[in-house]
Amino acid sequence: MEQQVNQGRELGLSQGKKPLALIVELEGKDLRLYNETTLAGNIIEQVGGELLLPQEERTGYEELITLNPDVLFVVIVESEYKNADKIVARLYNNPALQSLTSVKKHSIKILPLYAVYSPGIRVKDGIQIIVDGLYPELAKEGPHEKLVTGN
Repeated sequence: MEQQVNQGRELGLSQGKKPLALIVELEGKDLRLYNETTLAGNIIEQVGGELLLPQEERTGYEELITLNPDVLFVVIVESEYKNADKIVARLYNNPALQSLTSVKKHSIKILPLYAVYSPGIRVKDGIQIIVDGLYPELAKEGPHEKLVTGN
């Protein structure tokens, strides 16, 4: 896992700019944040991303628009897995969110709760999902392909 984190950090350094990321759970009109005290927030920082609102626990859609993350990770629980595509589609199709970089670049990513909450051996999955979300154009080519694709 340390190698995976280091490779992710290298991807970030090679890009020259830290991707801005936010990790949320959708709770009606509110967004529950995964901040720097959570495993998911820590992974963002360790692999070279910039975690927005690193000390906050909640925010709203207005602030999401103001923050304009490059990547928006949406944490879902097991009972929502079958609806993951619908959850993401609602965000992409929300007229109020059309100005977001993460909407324009189709960089809203599902992050299964199992991968970032008491994951044990599955933490590797969480790291891989986050690195892929932060650095998709770099991760799909070159020496880091294995990191993201598992091949």
